[in-house]
Order: sequence, then structure tokens, then C-alpha cells
Amino acid sequence: MKSLLATELTYFRKNKATLEACHIYPPDRFKDEAWIKYVLEYRRGKSEKLKDATLTGRLLPEPAARTDFYVAQQLYKGPLRGRRSLQIPRPVMTFKQPPLVLFKFNPAQDLRDYLKEIRGFREVAEIIKMVALGLSGLHRSMIVLEDEAFGNALERYRAAAERVVTKLAQASPQRVERARQFCNRVMEQAATLQGYEPVPIHGAFGLKCILYGDHRFYFYRFDKCRRSHPGFDVGSFLADLSRFYLLRRKADPEFYYAGREVFLDAYFDGNLPSWHDNLPFFVASAMLLRFDKLLHRRREKKWQPRWDAFLEQCELALY
Repeated sequence: MKSLLATELTYFRKNKATLEACHIYPPDRFKDEAWIKYVLEYRRGKSEKLKDATLTGRLLPEPAARTDFYVAQQLYKGPLRGRRSLQIPRPVMTFKQPPLVLFKFNPAQDLRDYLKEIRGFREVAEIIKMVALGLSGLHRSMIVLEDEAFGNALERYRAAAERVVTKLAQASPQRVERARQFCNRVMEQAATLQGYEPVPIHGAFGLKCILYGDHRFYFYRFDKCRRSHPGFDVGSFLADLSRFYLLRRKADPEFYYAGREVFLDAYFDGNLPSWHDNLPFFVASAMLLRFDKLLHRRREKKWQPRWDAFLEQCELALY
């Protein structure tokens, strides 16, 4: 990796810098969607003084790596540039082998872990508002992305619904009828959605897509970006907020209801689109994807006690 960075990084070539060391800090193997840190020690020209820099990246399939880098590059130079509150990490390079995307920033934790340390709602509200405005900025941007047919998005929910029902039928027959009714209602609501204007969306939005480090918050993980319905991102964030404050132990449920109001007020800014009435569908469909993931997590027995509470929140999201 040291040799690859020394050879390929433009900075070292242009400034005749020598890469003296590359310290690699791999992710926790039990943590989803983690990142790899590369702490570089280098010297410029004939200088005796060592400098350091931290690059952060992820290993992705090559098409996803290209999308991640390409979207971050557009956002970094364009609509979200220069924001004091929510920033885009500077994209450095993407490699074909290994299929790695590198950014110049030093994250310490994601937003989920950051919020665990906050006890007062005022700070929570400020952060949620910041996220809503950043997401709104992304949706209003003119960055170039491929369109996704709405039917393709719905097919993911149908597939998730089938996996959920099959899993519960095998592991918990007493729950399977509730799950089947919930999944059927989600797909019924999907059929009632009206036409919409596709916009750039994150595509996998949630608490883990906001990272904190060096006293700043960053948008991250752009490999699922596409042009589609903005409700998918809004529902996804609210689903994560629901999980965090309604399903996590030692959390205050009132933070969810107040936080949801702050998020929606900031995101819509008084201009409610026609799809605002479809929010229950977007939140419930995002909960469906998360329930599917929960049912198929490693160490299944550890997570089974949470299935009932999660299924209940899925059902409540439809109202």
C-alpha cells in the first residue's frame, strides 16, 4: 500500500515528496460499513522535517467506488462547498486494484455514536437541522447522476418483504402473520404513489452516513447515489432516528418526536410537496429494509429479543 500511494498520489509526484511510512488502521470486523485509515508520514524535497496526513477510505466493488468518488467530487466542488456546518470530505483518488476510494479527512465516529454522548435536546436539534439542510441541498443540486426507475426501487422492497416473511416463517411462526400484513400494506401504499420529479438522492441515507472528526461533520458514503424520489432519503433518515430513540436502551423517546419535527421543518422549509402525505410509506419501507437486515444478522440468537419491538415500530410507521 505504501508503494501504491507513493506512486499514484499526485501530491507526492508534484511536490517531489517522499513517503516514509504508511500506517494502516483496519476497521473492526464486527462493525458495519466501517472505514480504513491510512496515516502517512512524508517529507517534502530535502526537508528533514516529517509531516503527516490522514486518508480515509473504503474498499468497494469497482462500479460503486467510481460512483462514490465521482459524486463526492461534484459535491465537494459544487453545491455543498464551503459549508461551515456540514462538509464533504475532499476526494483524493480511486484505485482499480484494490478497488479503493480515498478521502482526505480524519473521522472519529459516525453520527449514531456521536448522539449517544449528548444528553440535551438543544444540541440534538441543532445537529438534526444541520443534516436536514444538507440533505435538502443535495436534493436541490444539479449534480449528474443516472436515473433509477421507480419500479426498480420497489422491487428491492418486494424482495426484502419476501425474505422477512420467509425468515419469520422458519424462525418464529407466531410473528409471521403480522409481518406479512405489514409487508402487504407497504406494497399497497407503494401502488398509490403519484408521479414525481427525480432528484439526486443519497440512496442509503442514515446516521452512519454522517461522520464527525476534527470538530466537523461530513457527508459520506455516496456509492448508492442516483436520481430518484427524495422521499427515500427522508424516510431512511427518519427510520434511523426512530431506531435510535425508540428502540435503543437508555434513549429518550421524546427526542424522536421532537427531532422528527425539527428535521421535517428544516427540510421542507414551509414548502410541502405533494408527496408529503406519503411519508408513512417512505418511513415504513425504510424500516422494512432494516428489519430484513436485523433478521439476517450474524449471531442471530443475540438479536431475536429485539424482533418484536422492531416489528411493532415497523407497523407504527405506517400511521
